[in-house]
Amino acid sequence: MEKKKVERSSSYPSLSLEDALSKITQLKESMGLNGEYKRETVASGIGYSTITGTSARAVAALAQYGLLEREKDLYRISELGRRYLVPTNDNDVSVAIRQAALSPKLFKQIHDEFQGQVLPKLLVNILSTKYGVQLKVAPTVVKLFESAMTYAQLLEPSGRLTPLDSVNESSRTASEDIIDDEEPAPQPQAATPVAVTTELDISSDKPFNEQGVNHSGNGWGLTVLVKSSHQLPPEVRKAIRDLLESADGVADQFYGLERKEQ
Repeated sequence: MEKKKVERSSSYPSLSLEDALSKITQLKESMGLNGEYKRETVASGIGYSTITGTSARAVAALAQYGLLEREKDLYRISELGRRYLVPTNDNDVSVAIRQAALSPKLFKQIHDEFQGQVLPKLLVNILSTKYGVQLKVAPTVVKLFESAMTYAQLLEPSGRLTPLDSVNESSRTASEDIIDDEEPAPQPQAATPVAVTTELDISSDKPFNEQGVNHSGNGWGLTVLVKSSHQLPPEVRKAIRDLLESADGVADQFYGLERKEQ
């Protein structure tokens, strides 16, 4: 039987920012502020009975928004999450919300490109052609992005993205940290494959940017990331595609072992 090819898409959070903030509040109320928890415990703390695709993506979304941080197989509420949950001055909550909205790499890239402008009507197509977002999920990504920017007061009623340098002076320093700091190292995600980029078109003459897969489970992780600024020939693109598909196959075996141990 021919193996079904999976089209990969740029990573994005599966929850709205508002829902993510609600769940990190729920985690604090059910588990406390200072603990370190396995993924299954986090899922339980935010209202799920077990690890499934939905609950795994929810945990991953909290990490993408910067509200959770992970070390090995343990999660804890991040400094950003604590700033939101336990503010110590009048600006902490609004700054934390703004920083969380711009924590997903894809959301920050979109904001950086279009800040100070009205979001283009064809943003769905732009995400698909320029940012590696699978076309069928691009409308969902646009809705999640617009929702996050609106909640963080970075999207005006006119549809214009507010530039960070126009944010009031009391919160500018924390906001600029989002721009000036190096991109945080990507952390392993939950038990569902978290794709990094779109399916390789081996016949494409477009410059190659970035392709990869990122899988993790209980006590294991598998990441393959390929970057190049070169325009690669079809045979090299095919070799990269085969490599990523092979990595997906290895991850499937890990997931199978994990299920047997449960």
